[in-house]
Amino acid sequence: MEESDTVTLGSSIELTGFKDIDGATLIVVKKMVGSYVKNISEKAKKFEKINISLESKDDSNFQLKVTLVDEGKEIQAEDNSNNLFFCLDKVLKKVESNI
Repeated sequence: MEESDTVTLGSSIELTGFKDIDGATLIVVKKMVGSYVKNISEKAKKFEKINISLESKDDSNFQLKVTLVDEGKEIQAEDNSNNLFFCLDKVLKKVESNI
């Protein structure tokens, strides 16, 4: 049986593609996502769910894609950076500004 590549946080947050990220880094990712989702859910009309997908990862680049569902409408953002935390911050700011 194949290990699931999606980690679910609560009922509305999904992290996909993060299975190869070390534990300490994943803890920081979860805290960042939780903080942003709190702000996003307060701004959104009817926040339903958010999926953060690590599309690709190599030694010098991370590519993230975020899909937020708010009142049945999808809001998407993508970004890439050589630093996972900077990339996550940028892509979540893009989604938040598009609400």
